[in-house]
Formats: sequence, C-alpha cells, structure tokens
Amino acid sequence: IYDLDSTVLYMNPATERMMSTRFAEVRGKRLFELYPDAVGTAFHTAFAAAAEGRGPQAFEHYYPRFDGWFATDVVRVGDRIH
Repeated sequence: IYDLDSTVLYMNPATERMMSTRFAEVRGKRLFELYPDAVGTAFHTAFAAAAEGRGPQAFEHYYPRFDGWFATDVVRVGDRIH
C-alpha cells in the first residue's frame, strides 16, 4: 500500500519475498526512488493513472530486476494506492 506520491505505507510478507526486501527497510520511502528503473514502465503508468483518480488500472509487465512478469491491478482507495 502506497501514499499517492508512492511512499511505501505497508508491504505484506509475500511482497517482501518477491522484492527481496523487508518492509522495515522501505517503509516511508518513495517506491520510484527505490526502484528508479521502474519509472516509465507499465506499472509506473498504471500507478500514476490510479493516483490521478482515473479508476482501477490493470497492467502486465516484465521487470528484469526481479526476473519476472507482473500482472495485477492498481487501484486508488481514498488517498492510498493498493
């Protein structure tokens, strides 16, 4: 879960494993500053659209850093991105 400016507010254990990090290490930091190579990707585009209030955004993207495909939805709930 992120703030509208991509500040990490919560990360579940499955996400910690997938991203090879611990929530305590990234809490309060901006996602796209932690992962600048994600800027301009389908995830970044979906995140920005959801943050702007353009409704739920679905995306698929191969992210080399994690050597995997991601297919998910990004949705704004109040002032949070899920």
